[in-house]
Amino acid sequence: MRAGRDGRCAFVAGARPGEPPTAAWTCAVLLGKVALQAVVVTLLANLEMHRFLMHSLWAVCIWNLVAMAVDASAPFVQYAMGMPLNPSMNQPYLSVTIQEFWSQRWA
Repeated sequence: MRAGRDGRCAFVAGARPGEPPTAAWTCAVLLGKVALQAVVVTLLANLEMHRFLMHSLWAVCIWNLVAMAVDASAPFVQYAMGMPLNPSMNQPYLSVTIQEFWSQRWA
């Protein structure tokens, strides 16, 4: 992975902020979510645990399934429409205030 002119890793996102992520980054994120799902399902199937922890893991499981469905379908939608989809967030973890988060970092 090489760094771009602005010092960011070229593998992580497009050339400029606000551009859609690269295909390699999308695949890496999807593989990470598949691995997380495998760990959560294994924990749920093989361990006796407190009910709160079990329900929390089920919530993570459902959230992760929805996130994987969206990530997996995005390239097909982009291909069918013939244009890239814009990301819905612009590095929201860098927001300093709530106003900045909702006005600039959230599309």
